Amino acid sequence: MRNGWRTLVRKSIRRETIEKVQRWFCPTCKASISQRKNISSASRVRFTKIFIDEVVKDFIQGRSPCGVIKERKKIARCTVSSWVNQYGKRCFTPKQVSVALRFRTHNRWGGVLLLDGKYLNRNLVLLLAIDCLTLDIVSWSVEYRETISGYIKLIDSVEACGYSIKALVSDGHVAITALTRETQPTFKYKYTRTYPRPGITPAQPPQRPRLFGIPHQLCLAHAERDLKTLVSKLPKKDQKLILSFCRGILYADNLKQAQKRQSEFASLSAFMPPSHQLACNWVFDHWEALITHHLIRVRGRKIPSTSNVVENIISYLNARLKILKRLRSLKSAVNITNLIIMNYRFKPLENSKNKLKRNKTPLELVIGKKITSTWTDFVNKSTA
Repeated sequence: MRNGWRTLVRKSIRRETIEKVQRWFCPTCKASISQRKNISSASRVRFTKIFIDEVVKDFIQGRSPCGVIKERKKIARCTVSSWVNQYGKRCFTPKQVSVALRFRTHNRWGGVLLLDGKYLNRNLVLLLAIDCLTLDIVSWSVEYRETISGYIKLIDSVEACGYSIKALVSDGHVAITALTRETQPTFKYKYTRTYPRPGITPAQPPQRPRLFGIPHQLCLAHAERDLKTLVSKLPKKDQKLILSFCRGILYADNLKQAQKRQSEFASLSAFMPPSHQLACNWVFDHWEALITHHLIRVRGRKIPSTSNVVENIISYLNARLKILKRLRSLKSAVNITNLIIMNYRFKPLENSKNKLKRNKTPLELVIGKKITSTWTDFVNKSTA
């Protein structure tokens, strides 16, 4: 006879599913049982720690989906998902990694921080903070949107790891720009009264940006892309003329050459219609962020003018995320990104053009010593 329902929670890589199973009551033996087609009567199989490490490595490093691992290792998909989630939960946070490897007192970070975000799906984004010199992912965070509060949380985590921020390079996102520059208030309608209103004190005093006073370089590749969108509706001849001046300003060899080309571009655009002056006005508005790499030196080195380092690391993460169709929950996204980033930090830089960085992991470049343990050993040592 029927004896209610039993609720089972299955934890997969993408999400957690809740399933109801019918329970039955036997009047003769007075026992309550539940029968499922996919549950066999055989005893539970126990796996060794080495075997579990191999399965998780095959999933993260080998980029093998759960179906392929199921046929290769003769285990169920839910077992692979459970092991991956367990390893992801045990991963150290960025602050715990810095404490374990003593980054607060001894590190070789360059001081030039690159910020960017990688959307995992429509509702989740991975925020990355990468050191330009060692190519190490200093800190990371999974958020729902690219917001100012999310990047402030990321900057707090970076500074908690012992990182000293000397300069910043980004793609010019509004949330990142607000960290170093005061944002102008937006109005719903044109020509409305300004805020704060004269004679009325604002409800909250204006706060300084989180990284006020730190140089911020705008990626020139993203700047060129934005300029192309501004002139996309103009005639082709005008587009070529305006973009040629813009490229000359962006990729100038020195500051004097950039200033000279800017003045030439301004004098030319003065005789053009307003629709043709949008690119010139955009260059004037972002002039300080475009020429920072000409003015600032950090430890005797130039600041990079582009964020190609971040794009290369994001392409590496994309290759690992291809095995997943969708990440539907924040917990699963955090677990997967923790494992992928830990794998990257222990992975040697084989194709680096710099001979001093070749065949060395990002963590070895930060510490200055060789690391013999793998990323799975480091995860197993954690107590998170």
